[in-house]
Amino acid sequence: GLEQYEEALRYTQQALQIRREIKDRRGQASSLRNMGENYSRLQRHVEALEYYEQACAIYQELGLQGFQLLCLSEKATSYLELNDKEQALSCSAQAVQMLEGGQSCENPQEVYFNHYRVLSAHDRHDEARKYLQKAYDELMQRAERIKTPEWRESFLKNVKANREIIAAWEEIQET
Repeated sequence: GLEQYEEALRYTQQALQIRREIKDRRGQASSLRNMGENYSRLQRHVEALEYYEQACAIYQELGLQGFQLLCLSEKATSYLELNDKEQALSCSAQAVQMLEGGQSCENPQEVYFNHYRVLSAHDRHDEARKYLQKAYDELMQRAERIKTPEWRESFLKNVKANREIIAAWEEIQET
């Protein structure tokens, strides 16, 4: 339930304090992004955005563009939840531009899927479908690299974002 995210916030806040004390900028950015993710899961998107903003600034300062683009994509999702479609599109487009410009990141399928959601909210369905296809293709390429069938199935079915990508992709195959 939600109490696990409240608890995670407390621990992440403690980690952030320690990282500030020891002047670990990268660690601070990671803690700030984690705070944003937890506030987002609690549907507290205004607070999530405050933390994502701080994390993005540090990632940019440190030249950690892969993390910066993930953070921008997460900001887009929070803006979308707040129905600020223009800000969502601005952040999401920036993240995708970085990704397509050759910047790698740990979960490109989620960046593409978030962009699909933002474009869909703007009724740009043809363009959105292209990004959903990219998300699906990226996800399947990653799944293929997992050699153990049980682990592959777990990756596809037990990770919420992966389930959402597959469900959305299967839905547009029917139309």
